[in-house]
Amino acid sequence: MKGIINRWISRITLLVGLKVVLIMGIALLLIVLISSAFSIISGKAAISQFLNKGDQDEDIQYDLISESWMDKVSWTDPASGQRQTGLNSEMRQQLKEAEIGDYKGLLWVFGQVEDPCELECVGKLAEVLEPKEVKIEYFDVVTETTTVTTTTKIKPPAPSTSPTNTNDKESGSDTKPTVTSESSTTTTKKAFITSLVTYNGLHSFKYMNKKTTSTSTSSSQTESEQKEVVTTTVTTTPMLLSVEREIDYAMLYEAMKEVRMDEEDENEFRFVLNQALAYDPNFYDDGLFEEGQSEVDRSGQIIDVPADTLLAWPVPSLKKISSHFGMRVHPITGERRLHSGMDIPAPKGTDVIAADEGVVIRANYNSISGNNIKIQHPSGYITWYMHLSKTYVKEDDSVKRGEVIGAVGSTGRSTGPHLHFEVFEPGAANSTNPIPFFKGGEE
Repeated sequence: MKGIINRWISRITLLVGLKVVLIMGIALLLIVLISSAFSIISGKAAISQFLNKGDQDEDIQYDLISESWMDKVSWTDPASGQRQTGLNSEMRQQLKEAEIGDYKGLLWVFGQVEDPCELECVGKLAEVLEPKEVKIEYFDVVTETTTVTTTTKIKPPAPSTSPTNTNDKESGSDTKPTVTSESSTTTTKKAFITSLVTYNGLHSFKYMNKKTTSTSTSSSQTESEQKEVVTTTVTTTPMLLSVEREIDYAMLYEAMKEVRMDEEDENEFRFVLNQALAYDPNFYDDGLFEEGQSEVDRSGQIIDVPADTLLAWPVPSLKKISSHFGMRVHPITGERRLHSGMDIPAPKGTDVIAADEGVVIRANYNSISGNNIKIQHPSGYITWYMHLSKTYVKEDDSVKRGEVIGAVGSTGRSTGPHLHFEVFEPGAANSTNPIPFFKGGEE
């Protein structure tokens, strides 16, 4: 009997022990989850405050520190060969348009590692991370002005000698207008940034000429003549087309050594960096650490396309992108490969227009591109429209900018209705990122 009681006591003790262990395990798990949740919430709150309120309440002026390099960076003037210091307002605007040169977000993330980075520390990091090796070139800005003046002489009314003279058709009649035209061309040199090195590599800027036209009309009249003056100004100026980057993180790793990051700090650094990216994909430049970092899921991103762009948006009714230009996992083959254009999702039958005037050099079908159209443009660029359900043009047809050339479909190798759109630079065998072509030009 005593043995039976002992066995039951042992069983009860074991069960109680298991329950205690289980409860402690659950409690520990809850503590970890709550701690992680608070960490994420507080992290996102800090990121939100930094992004939305700037650093006005902070002791460290990240904005001013990250922009100070623009005042002291030196570069060689290609015209004189002399060294110059600082970037002018136009150069700074070029960097802003290219979204390069602002690294305040990265400095802020450095400040969030376990040992907070104080002002002196941030200053040292800024010196390590600030862009270097700025190269400048002068390009021509050409302004062509044409003034057309139309002058019409007004005959004075004939002297009145009798009441019947009021019907004289000669009196007060206008003479035939005289038209004169004057043209002038002025060329000025403007400095453009062509390359610089930042914490994630060498950036090379590519430009193409953009023409803008403006017209003004004025008129005046005296007793003897009426004059109308029409002035047309055509300005040709380089516009940023794309930025090519050679990945190199030497400066970033040097900055990490500067603050003596250990493995734990580095993991926290990457964690905060990824939180920032999740909160706002534009928090810092794409491509940090791993190539995959740049592959942010932007499915369904709405695109803001200005009125004045190098190319017209090919699906006017839907300014949306489901897949960007760049490396991705192919949705059909599952292979990691370059997506050589951008995908614009739209219902089958939605109008597709020519992005610019040109001549159709291809309008056919194949098993990959489906129904597709290629257009050669006067500038030398080529645009390619794929997976169309219908094509309304044929080879050698001339098309105008904005002309409907086809309809969205899912022909060829496609998972659903969309337009796959590609752009080729003059003479290039491979396509380039189309997005820069849909940025507004300077007026």
